[in-house]
Amino acid sequence: MDALLAKTGLKPEYKRLILKAIDYHLPQAKVILFGSRARSTHKPGSDIDL
Repeated sequence: MDALLAKTGLKPEYKRLILKAIDYHLPQAKVILFGSRARSTHKPGSDIDL
């Protein structure tokens, strides 16, 4: 998963916070990233589509 997250353009601390929150609140969930961050076409300030 780390290789996929590397292409999102998110700072490592943000990635950790997001993954920790998902794991805590939705431990059985499957989460899909889509949009510009998933396609690596994001710009500064792009949101995160989950």
